[in-house]
Amino acid sequence: MPATMRTVVVTSAVPDRSSSGYDIRVAHLTAALPGERHLVVTSILDRPEGGVVTPELLGVFDSVMVLPPVLGGPLSLRRHLRRSDEQFLELAAPDRFAASAGALAARACEVDATHVVAFGGNVAPFAAAAGLGPRTVVDVCDSVTLTLSRAGARSAGERLALLRARREEAALVRGFPAVTAIGAPDAEQLRALVGGTADHVTVVPNGVGEVFTGPLPVPGDRRGVAFWGNLDFAPNRTALQFYLDDVHDPFLRDAGVELFVVGSGAPEWLTARAARPGSGIRLAGRVEDLVEAVVPYPVMVNPMRTGSGLKNKVLEAFGAGLVVVSTPRGVDAFPEVRERDHLITASDGPAFATAVTSLLDDAALRAHIRLSANALLHENYRWDSVGRNWAEVVLRHSGAAAENGK
Repeated sequence: MPATMRTVVVTSAVPDRSSSGYDIRVAHLTAALPGERHLVVTSILDRPEGGVVTPELLGVFDSVMVLPPVLGGPLSLRRHLRRSDEQFLELAAPDRFAASAGALAARACEVDATHVVAFGGNVAPFAAAAGLGPRTVVDVCDSVTLTLSRAGARSAGERLALLRARREEAALVRGFPAVTAIGAPDAEQLRALVGGTADHVTVVPNGVGEVFTGPLPVPGDRRGVAFWGNLDFAPNRTALQFYLDDVHDPFLRDAGVELFVVGSGAPEWLTARAARPGSGIRLAGRVEDLVEAVVPYPVMVNPMRTGSGLKNKVLEAFGAGLVVVSTPRGVDAFPEVRERDHLITASDGPAFATAVTSLLDDAALRAHIRLSANALLHENYRWDSVGRNWAEVVLRHSGAAAENGK
């Protein structure tokens, strides 16, 4: 490591919202890097209002520079002719893109940056255009290619979007010294785009903060299950639709098993369904204290059918002491989990309902799983341990020494 490590951190938005998984990941992984950390926000669009603004998240940075949104003005029609999404910003607004890349290059020179980290494939082109590519680690987090593939590319527009995403992520793997992803399926997808051999693509999972790593709360005994997440997020909506149609209504509602849903952005169909007499559905919206809200329920359901990445809600359940019942897809980013030791998986409606009722009726099994899952969380998914592994990746692959082949 150089005598003083100076890292330029490139993001697409000011990471100051504790309600954003992106912002939390940026803050915790940046905090793990030694030396100076200088934030450059290569804004793409003005960020919508909303969320929980937490200025303390910016405390990990020694300086903050926010650039004007690249897409904040007229856009060139040439963007529609792009072969890859890596070309989108440069084709859509070439002058503003060049200005942002130039400002990033100047800032890196001004602080005498030894390392560069780009959080998101969408900001990696700025680093490349600034001449910083050979010393930049790109944190892709969730693979867009994997997300779109799992959603199913049915229309011509969806197939084109998938093709462009594949080309963009293949270029990231080929063009940068290290690329990180949040889970093994995402990393495997990135490697597959370049033929399967890319040792510089590594997994850096999310972690959990102190609120989920304290002593386990008293176990809940309410006859019901909890689900939480951002309900504006399409995979969460799809998961709830499956759970209600295939699990709750046909098997659990009349058996008195309640569904408690926490999260903002509930769609109209969900609020209407919950309002029906005898629905067995409680909607809480956004809550100030997630743990306090969900601990009366002994089971958390994670019926994900689409999407990619690592599901933070699973880690949060491990920390809050709720036993997880999940589809296999909902936990495919957790290679360490063992069936009936850390959670229970089920693929279809009847099996999912059986798993839920068996847990609700078996306090001893719940106690075993919640203790094992909590131990796994402490072993592998605390931000301090995740951060150490991340820092090793940055030190090994990024910086002037790596650029010069030393």
